[in-house]
Amino acid sequence: MYSTFFKRRLTPHLYHLDDVNLTQYYIQVNSRGKLRIFYANIPYQSDLQFTPEEFFPVDLQYCKKGLIMIAPFVSKPIPNSPPDHPTTLQEAYQSLPLALICGSITFPADNGEKLLGTISSSNNTLYSASDASVKDGRAPRAWIISSGNINDISNCNMHITGSRPVDGLPPFISSSRAELTGITAIAIITRIFLEFHSYTACIHTYCDNQGVTKKCQLHRSKNFGVIVTRIPTYF
Repeated sequence: MYSTFFKRRLTPHLYHLDDVNLTQYYIQVNSRGKLRIFYANIPYQSDLQFTPEEFFPVDLQYCKKGLIMIAPFVSKPIPNSPPDHPTTLQEAYQSLPLALICGSITFPADNGEKLLGTISSSNNTLYSASDASVKDGRAPRAWIISSGNINDISNCNMHITGSRPVDGLPPFISSSRAELTGITAIAIITRIFLEFHSYTACIHTYCDNQGVTKKCQLHRSKNFGVIVTRIPTYF
């Protein structure tokens, strides 16, 4: 189900949709931060008409200063009706709530059929790794989910990959935060992959940050288990 709060491409304000009526929340100009924009929490009636082509959904939360965005803007209109049964992994990913969208994802063209066949005929285990680096206040991170066979890394039908710069102010950016968000993305995408195929498997996730592997507690479920193991930094 999509959010009832929207942004419009031609205006900077925030809008709330109630049936067919739109109310508007103005930007609080004096409360702008480096990476955040606050909106007044008092709505005003808008004479605009809602159209899916002009508005796109956003996630937000209430705070003392007003309303604040908690999910990235989406530069595309919302579909008239999301698919009940996604036919591709990409559709399954795009149907997630905005708060769970975890960057640019590359899925196999066959939706992972070959990858699934490989793990089911071996030890029924997926392998993944997350890595990140911090430089000049930026922390790009990347991750991969594959069969564990090093030869499959170059086979586009045998792995799922993702990447994204870590959000946040530079003083609070760290490699631990970047790798942890990568592991979180792995957990989200693994669940999508296994639920799409109605399959159960285990996944081993690796990263070279000892602090993350000691503090990260990823719970097993009936669909898949996650094991976080530290590997040497030179691996």
